[in-house]
Amino acid sequence: MDPWAMGRTTWRLLSGVAFAVVIAVGLAIPILAAANAFSSHAGPDPTESDGVEATTVGAASTQGSITAFVTVADNVDSDGDGVLDALDNCPSVPNGPSEAGIPGVGNQTNTDAANEAAGFILSSAPLPGDGLGDACDPDDDNDGFTDIDEQAIYGVEPGSAEELTPCRTDSVPDPWPPDLAPAGSPDRVVDFQDLNAIVPFLFLSAAGNERYNLAVDGAIDFQDLNAAVSFLFQSCTPPP
Repeated sequence: MDPWAMGRTTWRLLSGVAFAVVIAVGLAIPILAAANAFSSHAGPDPTESDGVEATTVGAASTQGSITAFVTVADNVDSDGDGVLDALDNCPSVPNGPSEAGIPGVGNQTNTDAANEAAGFILSSAPLPGDGLGDACDPDDDNDGFTDIDEQAIYGVEPGSAEELTPCRTDSVPDPWPPDLAPAGSPDRVVDFQDLNAIVPFLFLSAAGNERYNLAVDGAIDFQDLNAAVSFLFQSCTPPP
């Protein structure tokens, strides 16, 4: 997407005067014009350092309307990562070219959008992606468990396959927390087998039993069963 956005709008004249509000990149621009050609330049706002520039040019018609072409630019890079805010999927967290090799961050990496495009299916519908990059997305694979919780459940680091994969694939055997059974090769469906897999660990310490600690607290208890129940009968299918 080009950081320059072009628009075309027609305003109706009222008593020979046109009034329009153009909203683009967070900037509202009031325009007053008589029934003749006009050109107006607005920005950047002298009271803010938002870097927004807008230029409006147009010409009035004899039928009492004004057609204007509006150009707006936003040259702000709030996080200094080399990607303009208008294009940045994490505008307040650096995730540009310099972060390309950082696990869990990447250069504009958006795992759940990539998973959706790849064809993961969640309960008969495409697994939904979002517009957040991994650097600022609390759930990179949109499997219903936050990245931080998955790191605790699986004992892995940021950017791990368990954190980025919504359900079992040929290369990632166990990445969906509520899908516990059969052990070692879960069936991609949350059902009573998964609840039963937790029961033998009830009331034990979470230490050493982290895989069953779905609520991510100090013990295996009914909160963990409830966490699995909230996914009951959901399924996940990887791309063919």
